[in-house]
Amino acid sequence: MKTMTEQLSRWDSADYLKTEEERAEYLEVCMDAMRGDLEFIAKVLKTIERAQG
Repeated sequence: MKTMTEQLSRWDSADYLKTEEERAEYLEVCMDAMRGDLEFIAKVLKTIERAQG
């Protein structure tokens, strides 16, 4: 039997946060979803920082 291998690429949300509005919405949604998880919020802020360049 022949097996297929999939090529997966790494997802980085920073690549898709092009505008200030998108970054603000991303932060708001993440903060609502993960209330109180400071480690997660720190990662979100780092993602936004990468998106800004």
